[in-house]
Amino acid sequence: MSRLGTVEDEIARTTAQLEKAAAPERMESQLGVLHRARDERDQTQSELDRAAKALGEAQLEEGRIKDELRRKLSKQQDEADTQKGHHRVIRMSGRVRELLSQFQTKLLASKLHQLEALIAERFQHLSRKDSFVARVAVNPDSFALSLFDEDGERIDKRRMSAGEQQLLAVSFLWALAINSGRNLPVVIDTPLSRMDSHHRDNLVERYFPHASHQVILLSTDVEIDQGYHQKLMDLDAISQSLKIQYDPHQRSSTIEPGYFW
Repeated sequence: MSRLGTVEDEIARTTAQLEKAAAPERMESQLGVLHRARDERDQTQSELDRAAKALGEAQLEEGRIKDELRRKLSKQQDEADTQKGHHRVIRMSGRVRELLSQFQTKLLASKLHQLEALIAERFQHLSRKDSFVARVAVNPDSFALSLFDEDGERIDKRRMSAGEQQLLAVSFLWALAINSGRNLPVVIDTPLSRMDSHHRDNLVERYFPHASHQVILLSTDVEIDQGYHQKLMDLDAISQSLKIQYDPHQRSSTIEPGYFW
């Protein structure tokens, strides 16, 4: 039995005793007991009310904590799902990078193979020694050129003439332009220096008219002379000729139509 119930029972017994019309002294004693019991009951009721209020507040706080916990758990789950997604993306990114690297390696190997064949072909096209260079190898890291003859023996580039080395450089640039698949302008400065007459003939007839859709030759009159100029005109390879005329008094140059004659 609860404390409040005990007090109420005590009040009921005291009230019953009073109703039996006991002696005044006993009645007065019983009234004192009754008043004390009622005071105790009121105090107990107040304590119960405070306890009920505290219980209600505790239940509200419990509900708030549970809601907060559910939100945090939901957020953690979302973050975990996002983290899993990030890990999945990272794994996929690594795989994609690996595939791209493999593709780049294969593409580079394929492009280098094409470039090697083009360099050898262009060099043979320009050189007077058709079988001098049978194969060209390009280092994929340094892009250094290695030359091989028909027997597979390496050719020492240092033993090539200055004109042959220049033809090799021209062949390399020409092959790069072809392999890129793009129409890029070509500018050639002193195009026929260090060349013998045969190599000059080959460059004028086989390279300059076909090097690109737009070719600019920066030449002297002893390189592209009247004969070569006329040959390029006959090949319809010249759209216009311009002369850079230097004025020593003005210390400046002007561009005029025409060539050296």
